[in-house]
Amino acid sequence: MSNDVMSPGPRASRRAAKPRKRRGLKITLIVLLVLLLAAGGTAYWLYSRLDGNITGVDINKALGEDRPE
Repeated sequence: MSNDVMSPGPRASRRAAKPRKRRGLKITLIVLLVLLLAAGGTAYWLYSRLDGNITGVDINKALGEDRPE
């Protein structure tokens, strides 16, 4: 009767460990992807906000005709 229930051998324990490693790798990659997208979005938002504050001025029109030669 003690032979009816077999304990898992060393192969079974190695097979069980692989999905955990892959799961941890998948979670790590997803977290890194989310952080990368958030950093890229923040950088784009800052660039567009700062670039929108820059105004160009035509210097010839601003100085007018009354200038020394």
